[in-house]
Amino acid sequence: MSAKIALCTLYEGDYHYGVAALANSLHAAGFMGNLWVGTRGERPPWMLPGSKDLLELDGGMRLEFVDIDTLYHFSHYKPWWIRRVLEDLDSSAQTAAYIDPDIVVKAPWQFFEDWTSWGISLVGDFFEAIPHNHLFRHHWRRLCAERGWSLAREDDRYYNCGFVGVPRTVSGFLGVWADLLEALPSLGLPIDQLLPTDALHPFRFTDQDLLNACLECGTWPMATLPPSAMDLRGQVGDVMCHMTPGAKPWRTGYFLGPKRWRERSHAGRQYWSFVDGPIRPYARGERLVRTLDQKAAAVLGRVYSVPGWKP
Repeated sequence: MSAKIALCTLYEGDYHYGVAALANSLHAAGFMGNLWVGTRGERPPWMLPGSKDLLELDGGMRLEFVDIDTLYHFSHYKPWWIRRVLEDLDSSAQTAAYIDPDIVVKAPWQFFEDWTSWGISLVGDFFEAIPHNHLFRHHWRRLCAERGWSLAREDDRYYNCGFVGVPRTVSGFLGVWADLLEALPSLGLPIDQLLPTDALHPFRFTDQDLLNACLECGTWPMATLPPSAMDLRGQVGDVMCHMTPGAKPWRTGYFLGPKRWRERSHAGRQYWSFVDGPIRPYARGERLVRTLDQKAAAVLGRVYSVPGWKP
């Protein structure tokens, strides 16, 4: 099975570096079609002169930039953005898939076409298992009931929302997710902040917790993969690499980077392997400095052992 996928992402600020690597990885994977890029603020500095909202790459891939006007943090805006892409921007698509701008793709695009054709497409998170009787799930279900959504099933898996594929046939899922996110102020949580509270709060991972709460409000078909599909929990797979948690590769280096970054150099290597594609976000001089930085870290790693550091 296969499906025509309307692919989208959201970025602001220096996350354009991530968009560049993401787009290059999609191009290398054989993706053909539109990557809808929702953004606040200026266009990326790597855009070609005169191309304000459209960047066409060889092979039939296009980046189309769309201005987003919302008070929501972009992590909270995902269901609205996916629905807008599916209903307004690419109404011929069978499926809309959102992908975070700090992800690069490793699998051939045909894999994604098959995966997303089976149902809501998700990857297990760091906290892959949250039992159906977990305290937090009781809070999530109470919120769902208060918003008028009935419990349709009990789940014990917990999913990351860095990649979410939604077939048109189950697009009602997006309305439930959006409705739960609208309830954040009633929980005393701001809509414009990520991780606004502590680890004991049942809605700490606001957008992601509510995504998982939403999954219990319907019998939607699902197609899921383990955390290794995003290289999470130290499990390296062949599908994607999600550069989280920790500092983003474009914000820090290897040789002088903090220990927490060195421990996650796998994500950095994945990122840097895709910055020299059809989109080049770095000037030649800066790219040279970055390359030397990584080589210096590799040499140091051979003569000096840092726990967890794998340059």
